[in-house]
Amino acid sequence: MTDPLWPLYHLRLRTERLELRLPNEVEIGELCLIAKAGIHPPGEMPFGVAWSTKPSPRFEREYIRAQLKRHDGNLSAAARSAEVDRKHFRELLRKHGLRESAD
Repeated sequence: MTDPLWPLYHLRLRTERLELRLPNEVEIGELCLIAKAGIHPPGEMPFGVAWSTKPSPRFEREYIRAQLKRHDGNLSAAARSAEVDRKHFRELLRKHGLRESAD
């Protein structure tokens, strides 16, 4: 993200012990990998509603975009990193209206 797209991108709220800010693109990709690994142990449901066990279309789309960007648009490498076969990865691209590039 850059300033023309979101002017508040560089806004930071700081205290002695805490800083609140938006993550950068690298951090978003890393957060996607962490979330993919699981928010909580499989046998445990710490939430009143089981939202964490349902796939999120937005998460899926952003995860796919992050993988493509991370691998400079290389579809095979992105699919391998996402641990899905290339054909399925391509289907996910179509499902979310994404192109085979890092855009």
